[in-house]
Amino acid sequence: MPQIFPLKSVRNFRDFGGYKNTKEGALSEGLLFRSAHFNETNDEDRQFLSDLQLGLIVDLRHKPERARQPNHYPSD
Repeated sequence: MPQIFPLKSVRNFRDFGGYKNTKEGALSEGLLFRSAHFNETNDEDRQFLSDLQLGLIVDLRHKPERARQPNHYPSD
């Protein structure tokens, strides 16, 4: 089952590793994560996320939501 990480400023951050796929296998750990938005991300959690070396962040919120609560990660 997926691992939920106890971040203080990002809710529901979890690794999807372990979910079964259609080929009778499972998704490898550390490849796909999901979470709530990064609007209130603190320094400690930003460092944790940076250490994961995420390659792509997809924000599925609507434009008005992103404008109201902009992500504070990644900083660049």
